[in-house]
Amino acid sequence: LDCNFSSPGEFYIPNAFSPAGDAENEVLRLSVKNLTCIKEYEFLLYNRWGEEIFRTESPVAEWDGAYKGKREESAVFVYFMKAIMISGDEVKKTGNVSLIR
Repeated sequence: LDCNFSSPGEFYIPNAFSPAGDAENEVLRLSVKNLTCIKEYEFLLYNRWGEEIFRTESPVAEWDGAYKGKREESAVFVYFMKAIMISGDEVKKTGNVSLIR
């Protein structure tokens, strides 16, 4: 089991996605080399007004661009991610992601 993460860059969160129904880039999700190495996980996503629109504690969860049952329009969102590895190491990432319609 390779749980040797050398940098937070090994946790990839795209900076854009386009849930347009064309089966490409439909959801926002974490990509990491080995999910079994994650002991605890938290991902939060906020709109430009600081309103939390997505939260998960599952590293396999996906956001489809909807909030309260409605499609969000094209916009830039801010995310915060924290993972605690089985080794005890903590990985934090923040960034922006563009939803493109």
